Amino acid sequence: MDALALNSHREQLSTLCCTPNRRFEEVMKQSEIYRQNAENCAYLAEDAPNEPTRQRYKRMEAAWRALADEQDWLDGEPSPARKGDG
Repeated sequence: MDALALNSHREQLSTLCCTPNRRFEEVMKQSEIYRQNAENCAYLAEDAPNEPTRQRYKRMEAAWRALADEQDWLDGEPSPARKGDG
């Protein structure tokens, strides 16, 4: 992927990371949207230009995953990480 395409992809992911598309909300559970945001942040962390930026995306990823688990709990569902436990 060339630099221009990478920057364009990074901008798209940055937008998705913080503002889920309304259409996706109608099809996906809220916790799935949060997990997709976490995946986007993980991807952005891999290509971060420096360590502080990478750490910021990793913290955002962890926060989205925690939010997804909390949303599952609020919805009365076990989180995917806990379904195999027990």
